[in-house]
Amino acid sequence: MMHEQLISLLVSLFAGFIGSIIGVGGGIIIVPFLTLFLGVDIHHAVSASLISIIATSSAASPGYIRRNLVNLRVANLLEAASVTGAVMGAVIGLLAGSLLVLSLYAGLLLFVSVSMAFKRTGGNEIGRDDGAFSKALGLDSSYRDEALGAEVAYSVHGIGYAIPASFVSGILSTILGIGGGIFNVPLMTRVMRMPIKAGSATSAFMIGITAAAGSSVFLARGMIDPRIAAPVAIGVLAGALAGNRIMNRISGNAIRYIFSGVAFILFIRVLARLLGD
Repeated sequence: MMHEQLISLLVSLFAGFIGSIIGVGGGIIIVPFLTLFLGVDIHHAVSASLISIIATSSAASPGYIRRNLVNLRVANLLEAASVTGAVMGAVIGLLAGSLLVLSLYAGLLLFVSVSMAFKRTGGNEIGRDDGAFSKALGLDSSYRDEALGAEVAYSVHGIGYAIPASFVSGILSTILGIGGGIFNVPLMTRVMRMPIKAGSATSAFMIGITAAAGSSVFLARGMIDPRIAAPVAIGVLAGALAGNRIMNRISGNAIRYIFSGVAFILFIRVLARLLGD
């Protein structure tokens, strides 16, 4: 058990580092690893991942907020729908079998890998406004991009699509134990047209709240095992602190390609498991 905990700690360190950079929390790496490599029950893996996501978000968010990368108005607007979905997703997840969860994982990983590999607009990360709704809500914002050496101003749109999408994200992300970042980042960059760094940072802030809502259901059912959750949370927390320090120095393209590459590698591994079964 001690050997497995050490391995979990090291893998979680990597997951936290990557997760904080791309705004997904590390759960996308942790759950397949725990279930496929260490043979952990899917529900215990999901609950441990949700705890680690809370740690990741807590570690990464303060630095992102200080640098104005987190769009707090967007986060607050979407979080109400996401939290509601998270509670529902936790209940569904406890009733779902491991084969269903892994099948959902495979489809999700492939979709995200492909969608994030291709840029929406040629060479321009800055979102465009398609109406006055976001301005009325005060959603427009800006941040200093150290990699570009410039201030990036952007407008937000697509709120009418983003709110129901966040509800669905809350459901699916809690079933899978991934906190919602893997849905939030494409939603914010593709639909809401936020720059990748603002979308990733805002997602990193939101996923902790969503994961806390979902994990409360697992806690009430006694599905959180401290022997699994503790090393995972510690590793993710340390990795997230390291990722937080370098995120704004990395180009938006690099962040997107890391996101896509990690998702595709895990898709192959999950698919192999499904075909093996």
